[in-house]
Amino acid sequence: MKPDQLLTFARTQGLILRADGPFLRVRGPKQAVIELRPEIQANKNELLALLREEARGSQSRSPDQPYVCHRCRGFFGEDELTWSAAAAGGGTICQSCWSD
Repeated sequence: MKPDQLLTFARTQGLILRADGPFLRVRGPKQAVIELRPEIQANKNELLALLREEARGSQSRSPDQPYVCHRCRGFFGEDELTWSAAAAGGGTICQSCWSD
């Protein structure tokens, strides 16, 4: 699987991937993390590059995942509960980050 396909698939499995300096942070359902860990590790550098590209705004909203969380930079859909918070600079925050 190509890195962009892996990123899309990981997100459909409920994973949130984000670049944190030289580290790739992954959050989500434990079983999905365990199953995808080998492929994520094998494509770490490419995934980091894709995530940094997204963070710079080169990829905008998509029809399937129209909103970007201003904390984790993950994409999420309208069906997920979101907040617009002053603490986040007025940006939209996904459910996962709201509880942090």
